[in-house]
Amino acid sequence: MKQFSAPGNFRYHEKMSLQPFLHLLRILLNKYAKIWAKKLATDEKMSHNPDSKYGENVFCLSSNSTNFDAL
Repeated sequence: MKQFSAPGNFRYHEKMSLQPFLHLLRILLNKYAKIWAKKLATDEKMSHNPDSKYGENVFCLSSNSTNFDAL
């Protein structure tokens, strides 16, 4: 297994400038997440996306109390 030195890796990434790619990736993942969040809100139920190729964090909180404070 070939090992790379840290300074060489840093120079490579600086030269290749991954920032535009990472920015685009964040935009696409945010758009994907918003589409799924809107579907969950429309369906009024929590579920995992069966067609997802990505990891996801799904959180649900329910209560039958009508007296609560906003977090």
